[in-house]
Amino acid sequence: MGTAHRSHGRVAPHAGGRLRNHHGVMATTGAARIARIGKRYVKPVVSDQVWLTAKTSVRTFLGRRIEDGAPPRGDMHYLDFLRELHTVVQPATYLEIGVRWGSSLALSRTRSLGIDPAYNITSELDLPLRLERTTSDEYFAREDACRWLGGPVEMAFIDGMHLFEYALRDFINVERHSRRSSVIVFDDMLPRTTDEAAREKHTDSWTGDVYHVHEVLRQERPDLTLIVVDTAPTGLLLVTNLDAESTVLEDRYDEFVAAYSSSDPQPVPRRVLDRQGARHPAEVLASPAWEALRAYREASPPLGAVGFPHFESLT
Repeated sequence: MGTAHRSHGRVAPHAGGRLRNHHGVMATTGAARIARIGKRYVKPVVSDQVWLTAKTSVRTFLGRRIEDGAPPRGDMHYLDFLRELHTVVQPATYLEIGVRWGSSLALSRTRSLGIDPAYNITSELDLPLRLERTTSDEYFAREDACRWLGGPVEMAFIDGMHLFEYALRDFINVERHSRRSSVIVFDDMLPRTTDEAAREKHTDSWTGDVYHVHEVLRQERPDLTLIVVDTAPTGLLLVTNLDAESTVLEDRYDEFVAAYSSSDPQPVPRRVLDRQGARHPAEVLASPAWEALRAYREASPPLGAVGFPHFESLT
């Protein structure tokens, strides 16, 4: 059985990938069961992510957009964007699949849950946190999955196994534990080359074929709000207006896998490689829809689909 380390408070990196805080090292056992539509996997080892040495504010990006008319594409690193997204979404709970070194998890300041069978934290974490050293399939097979968060997942980042079928399963599972106003973020949705998008990793930077998820959600779940963001290096996809009761994707999961999984080289559409329709990060962050989303989330009694904020200018 796998192990999961959990802590409450500041967590510093520790030799051997273990975690230590002022409470000492703590461990709990993880479940060995596998989700009905899941398969056990071992997360691949990939190269480290490099933070930008110079952090550029949203205001600077907006100014460049106004002055130059069309900003350079992919000029905001995805970690910088995620930091700002936490600010505009203001989630009460956060879930991350694919923790790795903790670089993106470190951006959260709210009650958070990280899932990764092989995490090796090197970033300092200062948040109420539970880490699960297990696969996402195994974790979501538990009857008490996400219970530790104390409520629905309000923001999630999916950056686990870089294969279409895994990413789609992760979305199905996370949406089931979310609310309509929750925001689910996918990494690696805009591969830059067909080599980078290969199912078999043979490049230093690897997105795999997870870009197919966007097409499936666009065609099969028109109720969702989808926003593709042109971040460096390989883009993001934001999904909101969720429906925890939907079974469309789960019911037809095998059909989607058969239709979209293919041997390498991957047939990456030119529009994906050219990032057609991807929105500039500053434009997304500056949208007034985020304030409306927060108000929608806090409304009492809860509002339905009719009252959901409009993101039309970004989709």
